Amino acid sequence: MKWLKNIFTKKEEYPLEFDYGVLPDVSDNRDIYLDDVLDTFTPLPDKFFNDISEIVPVDQRRLGACVGHAGGHLMQFLEDKERELSARYAYAVCKSLDGIPDKEGTYTRLLGKVFTERGIADERTIDNNSRKDHEEYIDVDFDDNQVVRNALRRKKLGYAFVNVKDRDSMKRAIVEEGGFVLSMRVGNWDGEYLYPDFPNSDREMRNARHLIYCYGYDGDVFYIFNSWGKRWGHYRDGTGRFHFDDYKNDLYEGMTFSDKVTPKIQEKAKIVKYIFTRSMYFGMRGLDIMKLQERLNVELSMKIPTTGYYGKITKGAVMVYQYRNGLVADGWAGRNTLNKLNS
Repeated sequence: MKWLKNIFTKKEEYPLEFDYGVLPDVSDNRDIYLDDVLDTFTPLPDKFFNDISEIVPVDQRRLGACVGHAGGHLMQFLEDKERELSARYAYAVCKSLDGIPDKEGTYTRLLGKVFTERGIADERTIDNNSRKDHEEYIDVDFDDNQVVRNALRRKKLGYAFVNVKDRDSMKRAIVEEGGFVLSMRVGNWDGEYLYPDFPNSDREMRNARHLIYCYGYDGDVFYIFNSWGKRWGHYRDGTGRFHFDDYKNDLYEGMTFSDKVTPKIQEKAKIVKYIFTRSMYFGMRGLDIMKLQERLNVELSMKIPTTGYYGKITKGAVMVYQYRNGLVADGWAGRNTLNKLNS
């Protein structure tokens, strides 16, 4: 059968060009959007810039650790402008939770969970040494009470997503919340705005996603703070800019941290069915694997053991589910399968 051939020739998991940086997240109907908690009728100024003059431009070098670095820049502005924060700590916590510690890059949504549950340590506690290889970079002692206490002091109340298809939503996040982290397509950046220093870089040829801190705007031109060092950018100070109309199709997701996202709002958002947020495949364990097994038993009228282990039986059941729903039947619960499960 044709679908059997697809098992050996295709994978629905994110393609190779997404190997580094921001990994594609899956839909989650528990997400809280900033427009839902702000007054959207308040007039916006024609231009607005948050003061980032004291933020240290951290250089991630060739590490696929932009999620931690962009988040670190935003948190430094929100919490402690005069003290460099540990992008390495933020990224390492994400990697301890995302289920793919050997793969560079992680998910934006995890950053929100880390900053609201664990916080971020300062650089003097966990140094931002981007000369390390990936394995060493995420080798952080989370049992060190001093590090944990240091990070918890900067824990945020809640996080919210920004509608990056609406320029006013982006502007509102900049004016009301100090800016937001923004996931963009790297491969379409041009020399005039975001790529002045790397005209022949291999990054320019890739379709990768990269996370930056968006801190200001002037009309429909948005200004960003990047994590490729202080020599990067139009003004060679770590900053760049882009016009919304030129890049609106290359913006994936935005997220910020707001005290307006109260515990009451968060609890209300959680009162929904279980949502799958990470890719699952053979050999993995976890609560989400158990929930997947329970869901497959209902969907397929099967009796899969709900062990929380993704073994051969679970893989076979996933293939049946994929086949029945017109998906690539590879037994890998990747982005398309998760979107179907979450619909």
